Amino acid sequence: MCIRDRYIEKPLLINKRKFDIRMYGMLTSINGVIKGYFYEEGYIRTSCKEYTLKNLAQKAIHLTNDAVQKKDENYGKYENGNKLSFTDFQKYLDANYPALHIDFFRDLLPQIKVIPHCP
Repeated sequence: MCIRDRYIEKPLLINKRKFDIRMYGMLTSINGVIKGYFYEEGYIRTSCKEYTLKNLAQKAIHLTNDAVQKKDENYGKYENGNKLSFTDFQKYLDANYPALHIDFFRDLLPQIKVIPHCP
């Protein structure tokens, strides 16, 4: 098993808040042949607090998981359950970064599906 993780100091934000991209995947190994499968629809999970590096101890700023977010008074204030569909995320990209012509489904989603090889 391999886990790679690095804290990004200047992340892309949604309305000044952190987010992560969640997808479901499965790996199978049958007779030594490994295959990966992804469920096409995932979601964007958002923080309910504006991002800052000034308070690293404030979990609701830096951790987007529901176990942390649902304890904050702002949970669900911006998005229902602090979640966006991929389509809603695309609308955000189109509205806020039109000059970049980013297509989540064309440019980002295929990169997520690449399984990293770990040394």
